[in-house]
Parts: sequence; C-alpha cells; structure tokens
Amino acid sequence: MSCKRYLITVTDNLSATSMPLNEFVLYRRTHNPEERQVVFLLFKTKADDSVEIPRDIKVYGIGTNRALLARAMKEVESQANADSASLVIHIHEAKSVLFFNWATSFKYKKRIVYTLHSTYKNYPFHNKLFCVCASLISSKVVCVSDTSLKYYPKLLKRVLGDRVEAIPNGVDVERINRIKENISKVDVGGHPFTAVYVARLVPLKRHKILMDAIKPLERIRLVLIGTGPLEKELLQYAEAIGIGERIVFKGLMPREDVFRNLIASDLYVSSSSYEGLPVGVLEAMACGKPCLVSDIEQHREIKANVNTLFTCGESTENWTEKLEVLISMNPEQLKEIGDANRRGAMEFYSLEEMHSRYEKAYDLCEKK
Repeated sequence: MSCKRYLITVTDNLSATSMPLNEFVLYRRTHNPEERQVVFLLFKTKADDSVEIPRDIKVYGIGTNRALLARAMKEVESQANADSASLVIHIHEAKSVLFFNWATSFKYKKRIVYTLHSTYKNYPFHNKLFCVCASLISSKVVCVSDTSLKYYPKLLKRVLGDRVEAIPNGVDVERINRIKENISKVDVGGHPFTAVYVARLVPLKRHKILMDAIKPLERIRLVLIGTGPLEKELLQYAEAIGIGERIVFKGLMPREDVFRNLIASDLYVSSSSYEGLPVGVLEAMACGKPCLVSDIEQHREIKANVNTLFTCGESTENWTEKLEVLISMNPEQLKEIGDANRRGAMEFYSLEEMHSRYEKAYDLCEKK
C-alpha cells in the first residue's frame, strides 16, 4: 500500500481516554489508510496498562532521553524518505513542543502542528510561558474552540496571523454508533436515576459541588469515570456527607466501556471550572444523553449550537434544583432531549469535520 504521509503524534499521555490517541491516531489509522501513524511518548517510556495499541502503530517510548528522540526521528525520517512520503509532526502539549525542538536542534519546527487543548487564560504562569514559546516555534497553532482562541494572547495572534486558528474538538460518532448497535446491559449502579461524569479527579473539575447537590436527592446515583490525585479525598468526602453508597468510582476504562456507561445512564453532568472544548460532554451528547453542565464559556459555546444543552450556576442550590427537575421528567421527555443533543453533536462536532480542517493544516506544513 502506498503511503503519502508519515504523521508523528507527540504526546505525554497514552491512556484509554487519551484524546491524542483516540481522536487522532486511532481515528486517522482507520480513515486515512494512505497515512502511516507513529507515536512519540515523551516524559514517559510506555503507555498506560489500560490501553491497547494496534501493532501497525509504532510507539517510541522516549521519556526525557534526548538522544533517543533524535535517533527515533532519524529512523522515521529515513523510512518516510524511502516511501517518498512527507513528514508532519503533531504535538499536543506545549512542554513537548519545547523538548522536541531542543532534542532535534529545531530541525523540524516548520513541520510542527501544535494543538492547545485548554484555554490560555486559565493556565498558571509557567504553562502560559510554555505556550507562548511553543507557539513561536511551531508552524501551525490550533485552539480547540472559539473560546480558546478568544483568550489566546492578542499579541501572539498578531504575530502569528493565519498560523493560529480554532478547530473545534470532535466526537467519534461512528464508534459510538457501533457500540449503540451492539450494546448489552451495563451496570451503572442499579439506581432509579444515574448520572455520569467523565473527568480527572482534580480540583478544577469540582466534583464536590455534584456530591453536595445530590445529597438531598435520594433517587440519584453518581458514577465517576476517571482517576486523579483527589480520589482518596473524594471517597472520604462522600462518606463524610453520608452518600458513599450513591457515589461509584469506576476509575479509568477503555473508551468503548465509557460509551457503554454513557449510553446506559440517564444523564451526563460536568461541574468543570474551565475546559478547552469538553470531549466528555460531546460524547455524552452523541450517545443521546441529556447533559447538565457548569455555566462556563466553553459549555455556552456548545449551547449556542445545541440549545438543548442545560447549563447551571455554581451554587449547590442551583445544581440541586436543576437535577430535581431532570429527575422528575418521564423517560420520553429525557429521550427527546437526548435525541436533540445527539443530532447537534453529529451536525456540529463530528470528527470527520474536525479532521478535514486538520488535513489543511497538515498540508500547509508539508509545503514548507
């Protein structure tokens, strides 16, 4: 099979829920057969045990070994030249852009597409500095939402011009459809009403707001998918406020299992304080679920396209009140809302549309 491009994905995380792996590498492997997928894993030397990577995808566990990265690039470039294929490097973290360029003596900076997966204004100072430096030494910079681009530094936008743009995140509707067609019953807690939240267990995701909100609502159980440094603290908090039996911690799981849990649930919730453009919300919408999410700009951006997305203020009382309304709806009403969300996700946030725009970014890098 002929190969027109070697696409190197550079990331610091290869897990079951990793967006660079799922929405980029695996999707393009299926939909772009003329393209060879290669992964460089920086700051770690192996993928998480929770993920299986197809054998035809070469993964280099680089860690922080500069010499190893340089050798890996030389090897991949040699293979690309032998196949008369172009070479594009897509990097998903600012610190990885810096390390990659340093390790390769800036040889490939015109081949780099850098995706900013969050929102610049919410970064701590050192991450802002990394982002600025990474942007200046990349050929193309992509923000994952209009909101993310809005808060990208104005001076950098003037300097970079059309080298920076917004390409909204997408959701793998085809993959979800395959799961929906073959799904068997999933145990999400055996409760009358189940809400699911897919997020790392970190402060910015504000899990305690949800726990406080469901405390007076005995019918609802909350399923948390994800891991993080706050896991023990959140377990203890749930017990302390008397709802330990209604909080289910499921940890990390393969993406297909995430979809199965979403499909079998009644509601998706997100109390996050900021995002880039939340893939978890988009996936829940594509699964046909009603969604109640925090009233932040990134969620409002989605709501501008899909008005059946429900947003909620920060107070516990607001969350309890809106959850109570949703719990009181009959299944037909919830399905109608979920179906509208699904249509909206398919129309505005498909991976097909996302990758058609990334293809143009990759083409520009090939010509430099």
